Parts: sequence; C-alpha cells; structure tokens
Amino acid sequence: MSEPGQDWAMQGTDAAKDAALAPFIADGALMLWDQKTSRVGFVNAGAEALLGQHADGTSLPTPTRNRLALLAGGLAPRDHLRLERLRLTPGFTATLVTCGCKLLTGPEGQQILAIAIAPSELRRLGITVPPAPRVVAPSAPGATVASPAPAPAIAAPKRATVRFVWQSDVDGRFTSLSPDIAEIVGTDAAAGLIGRSWLELIDRDLLDREGSLIQRLASATTWSGHPVLWRTAGLAEGVRVELSGVPVLDAKRDLAGFRGFGLARMIEREPFPLPTDASDSPVPASAPPPPAPASDEAGPAPLVAVSADSADEGKAPEMSIDVPATEPTPAARTETPPPNEAGANVVPLRNGHLTTVRPLLEPSKALLTSAERNAFREIAKALGARIAGDDEGEPRLPPAVPLRLNEEADRPGQPAPEPTEPVDTAAAESKPAAAEASFVSEPVPSVDAPSAAAARQRLPNSHADVLDRLPVAVLVNRGDEPLYANRTLLDLLDYADLADLTSGGGISRMIKGAARSDGGTMILVDRTGHLVSVDARLSSVSWQGEPATLMAFRHPDGGGEVKVLTAEETEEAELAAEFEAEEAEIAARVDALRLDIDAREARISEMIAVLDTATDGVVTVDERGRILSLNKTAEALFGYDQREVSGELFTLLFAPESHAPALDYLEGLKGGGVASVMNDGREVMARVRQGGRIPLFMTMGQIADGAERRFCAVLRDITAWKKTEGELVEARKAAEKASAQKSDVLAKISHEIRTPLNAIIGFAEVMAEERFGPIANERYKEYLRDIHQSGGYVISLVNDLLDLAKIEAGKLDLDFVSVNLNEIALSVVNLLQPEAQRGRVVLRSGLSPKLPPVVADQRSIRQIVINLLSNAVKFTDAGGQVIVSTALGDQGEAILRVRDTGIGMDDSEIAMALEPFRQVPTTRRAGGTGLGLPLTKALVEANRAAMTITSVKKEGTLVEITFPPQRVLAG
Repeated sequence: MSEPGQDWAMQGTDAAKDAALAPFIADGALMLWDQKTSRVGFVNAGAEALLGQHADGTSLPTPTRNRLALLAGGLAPRDHLRLERLRLTPGFTATLVTCGCKLLTGPEGQQILAIAIAPSELRRLGITVPPAPRVVAPSAPGATVASPAPAPAIAAPKRATVRFVWQSDVDGRFTSLSPDIAEIVGTDAAAGLIGRSWLELIDRDLLDREGSLIQRLASATTWSGHPVLWRTAGLAEGVRVELSGVPVLDAKRDLAGFRGFGLARMIEREPFPLPTDASDSPVPASAPPPPAPASDEAGPAPLVAVSADSADEGKAPEMSIDVPATEPTPAARTETPPPNEAGANVVPLRNGHLTTVRPLLEPSKALLTSAERNAFREIAKALGARIAGDDEGEPRLPPAVPLRLNEEADRPGQPAPEPTEPVDTAAAESKPAAAEASFVSEPVPSVDAPSAAAARQRLPNSHADVLDRLPVAVLVNRGDEPLYANRTLLDLLDYADLADLTSGGGISRMIKGAARSDGGTMILVDRTGHLVSVDARLSSVSWQGEPATLMAFRHPDGGGEVKVLTAEETEEAELAAEFEAEEAEIAARVDALRLDIDAREARISEMIAVLDTATDGVVTVDERGRILSLNKTAEALFGYDQREVSGELFTLLFAPESHAPALDYLEGLKGGGVASVMNDGREVMARVRQGGRIPLFMTMGQIADGAERRFCAVLRDITAWKKTEGELVEARKAAEKASAQKSDVLAKISHEIRTPLNAIIGFAEVMAEERFGPIANERYKEYLRDIHQSGGYVISLVNDLLDLAKIEAGKLDLDFVSVNLNEIALSVVNLLQPEAQRGRVVLRSGLSPKLPPVVADQRSIRQIVINLLSNAVKFTDAGGQVIVSTALGDQGEAILRVRDTGIGMDDSEIAMALEPFRQVPTTRRAGGTGLGLPLTKALVEANRAAMTITSVKKEGTLVEITFPPQRVLAG
C-alpha cells in the first residue's frame, strides 16, 4: 500500500471511532471527501458497493460535487451530523440517498468531509455490503486499494432494474435475446435460451403468475405488464419480471412471432418453487433438499407441501394454516416426518402468498411526504428488529388472513374435505408420502391440548400484534368511542388498556387541541394530566364493517419518540410557536410591502419618463395655485428649473393679462359645478424667462382628492396655430376686399350700362310702333325688333350680374313674406307653356293641395322657378316631359321638384354647370351666359333653403328645392 493510501486508511479508522458516525458506519457506508482534489479518499465496503467501479467519486454528478464542495467548505457542522439528500450515482434514474455529513480534522489540520449512509438506506437501494474496505488516494491516482491482506475480488453489485429485449417465432421459440438477460439467469443459461420455447421454460425456469402467457403468445394482440417469476442463476429464488410483447406479422398479415422487452426487479426476489419431478430437478434425488434462502436463524422457515400438479402449474396451494402462538408439545414434534422423506415435494412458502399483507408492511413510496416516509422507515426498522429477535417458530411476516390447519383430515373417522381443484389420483397413489405431508414444518399442537387451541384464537384484527410493536402511536375511534389503541399509545398516555382509556374520559379528554381538522400538530393529555405535543395524521378506515377514524401520532420532527411536556413547557412552546408564526407573518408582510414599494417606484419612474417625453408642458399645483413640479418640457418651455419655481404661484409663468383667466380657471375647478364639467380649456399668454411671450392653450384638471387637493395643468404651445390663424384672417380680409371691389365695379358698370340700354330699348319700341310716322321699308321694322330684343337680353344679363354680385357681397335686399309655392309654380307653367309647345315638350304640374306656405322672398322664388323650368324645356328633346311638383316631407319640410327627361348630366358636368360663366358642352346650340344655375343656387341659399341636383346621362335631371321645417308656416 502506498503512503497516501495508508494515511487515508488511518483517517477512515479514526472516523469509525467518531460517536456521531459510528451508528451509520456499522453495516452502513462511509466516504471521506478530499476538498483539495475533489475526489473520494476513503470508502468502506458499503460505500464501495454503492459507488461500484467509480469508488474514487469521479462519476458523481456535477450538482452533487458542488454540494460536497459547499459542505466541505464549512457548511457541514463539526459537532453533529447534517442530513443531506444526494445523488451518488450517475444517470437519469439516479436515486436520492439520505446521508449524514460531518467535518473532521485531518492529521495536518486540513478539513475532511465524512459522508455516512445508514444501513436502512442501503437495504432500500438493494445494496449488499461486501466485507472488504477500499482506499483511494487522490494525490496519487495510481495508488492501489488499501486492505490489510489480499482479498478476493468482489463482484460489482447488480443493477436494481434490468431491462432486456426478446424475440420469438410463431412456435414461441426464442430467436434473439439481449445480453442483459445474463444478469438474471447467468451467462451459461443465457447462451442456452436461444432455440428454447416459452413452454419449455414455464414451471422450470419461469413461473407464470397469471397462467395466461401461452394464450397471449398465441393471440395477435399487443400486451404489456404480464408478471412472471424468473429463476436466477444458481439460486433457489427468482426475480419479478414484467413482460411486454408486440405481435410480428408477415407479408400476408399472419402472425410470425412476438418481440418485446422484459423489466426485471432485481431487488424484489422470492423463493422459486423447485420442480417436483426428479427428472426436471437439477438436484439429484438422493441429495437433500436445498436450504431456504432467507434463513437467518437456526429454525427452519415455514414450509408447505404441495402436489406435483400444483407445482407444475405454478400456482400457490389453496389452504389456510394457523400458526401456533405457544410452544408445541413433544408429541407433536414426534409426528413431524423427517425432512428427507418429503423433501421432493416441500417448497418454501413464498412471500407472494402474503400479498394481502404487503401493502401494509411495504407501502408504496409514491405520493408520500417526507414525514410520512420517515414514519414508514421507522415501521420497517421495527419489523426488522422483530424478525431478528423473535422466536424461531414465528413466521417471517404476520398473515393478513388467519391460517387454519386442516385438522379434520388428521382426526380419525372424519372424512377428508373435497379439494377445490381436480387432483391427479395417479400422482396421489404413486406418492402417498406427499399426500400425507400437508402440514406446517413448525410443530403443530395436538387437538387434545385445549390451552394451545385457545391460545391460537386471534382477535378480529389480525394485525394487532404488528401494530403493538410500532414506534408510532395508533388509535382507531368512532366519534368519542375508542375502538383500538396500540401498546405505544397506551404507554405514551400511561393507560393500562383500552378500557382504562375509555373510562378515563375517552377521546374528548385525550385530545386537548388540534391545529387542523385533518391532522397536523396536536396536543394530547395523558392519564396524569400531562400534555404531549405530537404530529397527527387522520384518515378514514373501515373497522369491523363500519366506518371509523384512524389516527397516527408521532414526533413532530419525524422521529419515533414523543416528548411529554408539562403545562408550563406546553405554554412556552405554544407562545414560541405563536411568536415564530407572528415573526414569519411580519416578515412575509414586510417582503410583500417591499415588493409593492418597488413596483410602485418602478411605476412612478415609468410615469415620470412618459411625462418627460411628452411634447406638452405639465405643471402640477396645489389648491392654492403653488407650483409643485414641472416636467422637462415645461422647464424647456418657460426656461425655469423645477427647483427654482417650486412653491411659487403658477401665475409666475404667465403674462399679466393672463393672470385673471388662469386663476378663474383654477377656482372654477375647485368649486365644482358647471365650470368643472364644461372644461374646454383656456388660451393664455406665457412669459418666458429669457424674455418674450408664447401663446399657450391650457387645460387643467384635478388629479388628487382629499385634504390636500392637487391639480395638473397641461400647456401646449400654439405659436404655429396662431401664425396660421393670422394668415387665414388676412387672406379672408383680402378676399372680402376683392369681392367688395368687384361688386362695386359691377354696380357701377350696371348703372352706366342701364341708362343707354333703356334709351335704346325705348326708342326701338317707339320706332317699331311708328308713332311719329310710318316706316316705308319692312326691313327697318325687322331691324327695330332685333334691336329691342338684344337690348332686353343685355339688360337681363346686367341684372343677373348685379344680383349675383349683391348676393356674394351679402347686400341683396330680400323681402321675406308668406309665399305660396303652388301659385308661383302654376303661374310659371302658364308663362312657359308657349315655349314648350314650340319645342313639342309636354309641360305639366303635380302640386300638393295641402302644402303650407313658406317664408321666402317672392320675387327670388319666382326667378328660381323660371330658371329651372326654362333650362328643363331648353335641354329636353321633342316628345319629352317636364314636370313641376310640390310635396310636404316627413320632417315637415316643403319640397319643390322640377323633373325632366332631357339629356341629363354626370357629376363632373353638374359641378361645371354650377360655376359662373361655365356651360355644359352639348350638341345643341342653346345659347345663354352660364349664369342660370349659379344664380339659382345663390338665390336658394339666400332664402335659407337647399338645392340638390340628381341627373343621369340620357335619362333626365331632378332638381329639388327644400325649405326646412323652420321656414314652413303652420297650415
């Protein structure tokens, strides 16, 4: 052994002498972790079996190595053990192991981390502890394992779960098997499995629990989770295997075989029933039967004789045997046949026959809390102690159902009971010894011993003897009546028996207080009045066919012992718990408030950032008008820093003429009422620090209510708007001036033109009438008629221009009176009827007799109707129609309509016709100046009415003049 290895071996020996580590090291595992090299320096036999080939710790998962580094750095204590849950094996399926960690001091003063694992954890993991220790020197990687003397190599522990793949043909013969099967049956047996069929393995190497494996292999359906017991190599025991299979089909969709996988639970082993036929048994007939594998004591394990048929079928014998509780009589001992006489037909009673007990003694670890798992570990320890220390004649597991000996078969004169299953008579005749061997290997008391028979009678609850040995107090009650209490609870509360507990006050006196109705911390009162603090678990059970409550009491820290407290200690514990709960609640509230404050501060910072990026200035003031804050935009707008104007009146920011409007605005918001509701803002003039004024639009609102109200003023620079507004005002003034000048010019021109035109028209009429003598030549008379007509046309044109100019200038004189639209329309139709007849156009009317009069200028209305009807007649072809009508609308409005079937117009032509001096291009020569429709529209709007034009090309036009209800008089 190298010198580093000797040093680590000495340190391992010193660690074994530590008082805290000694209980773990005995039959457990111990590792010494070197902080410098981050490797394992020493491992004992248990640790070597746990780590396997990587005993130096190189295969430890990274999180485990990091945790060990923290523990070795000072996290682990020096005076006691610290419990840790660590993964000590690599891989995805690595299991957490409960370890005790403690710091030790090396010979050179360095810190060494000792990691101890209890024997119960190794048993839970299925680890078998080999006898030889091993030392790994981290400073010298090539150092050998430290051992006092050369020892034979120890095989690495098998895996807890082995998964293998198999495939068979249509006859059920194996065609392929994965090498992992060798871990179950051995290398030699695995090599001989190829070519063998499932039928050959059943009842020899394989025990079919359900008896349906052959039927499943014959079907063409997928199956899984089929339980079997597969015999291991060289041992009279088997491991539990769950088989799954998928059918393999050929090209014709016929069954060609099966392929699947098996899952072997290597830590779940059971005695395998040996073949009863000498030809099938690997042991010679003359040899004694193999010993029971789980025999820890000198006494034999319970044995049951079964028939050859039942052994071949792999089924358990259907019989119930009652195990005696007293020492058998000598007579009964003499009746027991020698073992070699029935050895061929005697097999050990498998634990699988007691599967009804297993859920109570080996509860599932899924869906359990850590506290409940600790409680079940204590139960397992108690059961283990019982197995090691009980009498030799007691069975390994307590039966779930009382086993009764078939005594009637042994009594003379009593007929044997009929078997529940068919029995092969030939086998029974050929083996009379096997038929007589239906007995328990333990001595059975005689029927003549009444004391022994009475001792065999059990209570209705067959698990009472197990519950009495538990380190956890158990109570079953129905309401206030206790039904059962185990010995642990009776000793804890100082009661003699269940009757003493009932007479002492029952459940109502025993339980002083509980934290929750479903369990948790609970205070119990013993017989003398002392208080006991326990952790309770409550559940509903069925007791003797009726519902009841099961209570399990244990130490609050998970241990099996319960501390008895005095009244003063209980009060102190309750006060301490209350103080701790209050401190935890206060700490939680402080943390919640801190988080709330952080969230609010983040929200405030976000809102400040939003206000600073806004383009409007924001000023907050109190109800007295004093400035509280300015955003960045307001500081840039006024040229003041927030600290300079904080506390000053906000009128400091405005020009003198805007002080009163700003203060009135604030007072209106403070007083409430209409002023606070009709908040439409104010235009104010700001005063900047550098000099000058800026027009602003200010909107104020209340942002905080209470004893100290606050208001916010949003200020927007409207300099650009004011500039645009000024330009628009100037443009409007210029347009009005130009319009006035145009109207003045038109008025002057019309006045200057009318005088000579009237003279021309008058003289032409006198000459045409030959008032001062005849005109000899007829051509002169035609010329005079043309002069008169042209003068009338010019004078009408001048009148239209003058009217249009007056309307645009707003100087048209209108006389609003009650006007009957029907009368005006009828008179205009009569006026234009000759013109319509000349053009062969039908002109008719459809007037509403109940149309009320309207308020309008009669002269302009007449002009409107004349213009519309003349245009309609002018642009309607021969054979067409022109209809003038009146109507009263749904809302009380008066409507005048002119409809024709003329050439019509599109939207662009309508817009052109409404422009002055513009005419729609047509194929006919209609003449005109283009002022008809523009003048008509202007006259309609001057009479407070509305004109709409609807026209379709080559179909006609509809013009509607609508007078609103306000202009319609009541009929």
